[in-house]
Amino acid sequence: MAAVLKHWREAATLIILSPASRLHLQPSAILQRQRAPQSHENKNKLNGQFIQDYETLLLKRSGKSTFMPNLYVFPGGTSEDNDFSAEWISVFEKLGKDFQESMFEKVSRGSQKAAPMFTRSRDPQYSQIPPEVAFRISAIRETFEESGILIVKKIEEMKEHKNVLLSEQWSQSSSLSFSDNDLKLKRWRELVNENPENFMKMCKEMDLIPDILSLYEWTGWLTPTTLGGRRYDTIFYICCLDKKPVAEADSQETIHHQWITPSDVLSSYYQGNVALAPPQVYEFARLLHFDRADGLMKFSAEREPERVERFFPVIGVANDALISLLPGDDLYPESPDLYTPKSVIEFGQTMKEVDRNVKNFHRLIKRDYSPQTLYYIVSNFVFKNKHVGPDTSVQKLLGKLLVCRLSGVCV
Repeated sequence: MAAVLKHWREAATLIILSPASRLHLQPSAILQRQRAPQSHENKNKLNGQFIQDYETLLLKRSGKSTFMPNLYVFPGGTSEDNDFSAEWISVFEKLGKDFQESMFEKVSRGSQKAAPMFTRSRDPQYSQIPPEVAFRISAIRETFEESGILIVKKIEEMKEHKNVLLSEQWSQSSSLSFSDNDLKLKRWRELVNENPENFMKMCKEMDLIPDILSLYEWTGWLTPTTLGGRRYDTIFYICCLDKKPVAEADSQETIHHQWITPSDVLSSYYQGNVALAPPQVYEFARLLHFDRADGLMKFSAEREPERVERFFPVIGVANDALISLLPGDDLYPESPDLYTPKSVIEFGQTMKEVDRNVKNFHRLIKRDYSPQTLYYIVSNFVFKNKHVGPDTSVQKLLGKLLVCRLSGVCV
């Protein structure tokens, strides 16, 4: 199978940005940096308040889900064999062979720096198209299944804007949603949910092309061994839509959807009003660096050739806290065990004692295994691939001083 390994499955998820329904004002202290603004940060001020001009889509997973029940997540899911089918070449070749080859080449740049899911070998039948294309198709298909949002372009529209789409500028996408073609799209969504192979059939019948050029790599996460059961090696893409589409949870895997700004979702999380998985906590903290969608997407497009690092959290147990260690932390093992179930590092000391000689922090911490216990980020990690680290201003503003009390380190 194309995306099934012995210990985990490969998956793709999508961080969707759309224009905020109103100018979203936050008290300046929430987004005020404790350091000088970096070149990628776009600041707009209105009466001393910071503005966020975009929202992201979150879906609440069903309580019956076997993976991350009741948590709010980005749309996405496991990749399927058909996402890697060589038949996709003929779909994209409707744009012209040169255009198809240029698209595939553009999204595959920097492959020598890519995460393992892009560089590993696959059976020949699943190696005819670049994995960078296949995983983007996965993210677009899964987003359609879970939310009804279809991120595609019509063939004639793409031909007309070929030069712009292949330029180095970031590409904004439109989307087809139920309001555009209610009955037909609703029926196709049902068919795709029944069989992922129907996604390609829909594209052929409706003369649509998955809008892979509007998706940019943002991050990658491999499920830690401590969760047990299902594990996923997941690539996170980011995409900006030109208008807010109609979204609708599928009432199976997902039961509710919400458009929300990064600062709002983190504020809600740290006040105990919304449940998030650690990757979502971390990635929303990264998004706090960007107040404008155009600045965020320009940044993503420019750093795309640098690719992204896969985060594999290694769980450490101190006497008074759980530590989810990430690459770059001084306590992160040189050769982490990717396979042994329930593998943890037992420190046998308090976190303050464990961190006595630590200088480089890159971790999330919580007090215990309870699902209600919140994660806090501690990081002074500097990325080598031109990416940004998490901004912890929201958790600090809300007076959550657990990090400082436990470790004596507030960074």
